[in-house]
Amino acid sequence: MLPVPPDGYESRDQAETLIKNYLFGGKYDLATLPKRLKPADADDFLQKAFAARPLNAKTLQRAVPLMAFYDLRARAAQLAAGPPPAPILDKNEKTEPEYVRSLAAIEIIGDFGDPHFHDLLLAYYKHLCNHELALKFYPQLVDLFVHLPPGADLKPLSEALAARARKLEPEANKGGDEAVEYFNLKDLQEDRLPTILKARKKREDILAIKDDHKRHIELGLYYTGLEKFAYVDMVHFAVIHLQRDCDLSSPPPIAADLTTGLAMIKSQADKREPLPASDKADLDGYVTRCARAIDFYHGPFPAELLKYFAAHEQDHIDILHWEPFASDTRRPDDYYQRPATP
Repeated sequence: MLPVPPDGYESRDQAETLIKNYLFGGKYDLATLPKRLKPADADDFLQKAFAARPLNAKTLQRAVPLMAFYDLRARAAQLAAGPPPAPILDKNEKTEPEYVRSLAAIEIIGDFGDPHFHDLLLAYYKHLCNHELALKFYPQLVDLFVHLPPGADLKPLSEALAARARKLEPEANKGGDEAVEYFNLKDLQEDRLPTILKARKKREDILAIKDDHKRHIELGLYYTGLEKFAYVDMVHFAVIHLQRDCDLSSPPPIAADLTTGLAMIKSQADKREPLPASDKADLDGYVTRCARAIDFYHGPFPAELLKYFAAHEQDHIDILHWEPFASDTRRPDDYYQRPATP
């Protein structure tokens, strides 16, 4: 089961308000992930949101952290199945917003769906690469490849990029918009795409680790930000799989594995003392995020970190963290004085 908030769940009415504000808020609204919903309420409200029409890309994009946090895999199946009144993935994108919505839907199904949807994902990705609107979305198509299942064919994308580059190459040295587009394409081919492929390989390698403890430690390193790839949100990837494993078991084993990972981080840092100021600041961020995640999964951690944890409470927001400013409740004043391991 997923971790239970230390100060309780929101009422169903309040949960509905929070999730509507989160999913459907305006472009400039502060979209704060509601974390104190009962998982069943979150799933129910998201199911209704996905069934509504029109369904836009912004709602799907905001749904990703919500689905990761509450392990809402069934909603990926809902998008893939295309329930009434109309399927989302209909290969009939006529406008840029419709195309972007399809990109967002494929990302969700790729990250949260099961092998049953692999053929759909591969066929639809090929459709998007060959679509007349693809010219405007090559960076997004490159990034989307990391979310596709093992065995995905890179050929539709690589051929589209190469064909466009060949067409623009005669203009490369003449300046102007076509020259800019050409060099942007070369950057996609020579930098961004190779990085995406490396990140994709790492994601597959992590998920192939059979030992739960080793897999959780590896996920923890990417969750903290100690390990990372440009262009790819590995924090989001780590949250999906930490929460999924937690939902299938319980929080304490995850906390124990993250505690092991935290000890590894601190041990490596101790060997490099004294750290430069910039490295020390980075280390503080890694330790804070990892300590918060251990606390999130109901785990105790070394006593010296309690004071550190409290001192950094307001530094930044982490997804695996019960921030002390819930909508209508607050942590008890003695929260950080709870028992800790010696």
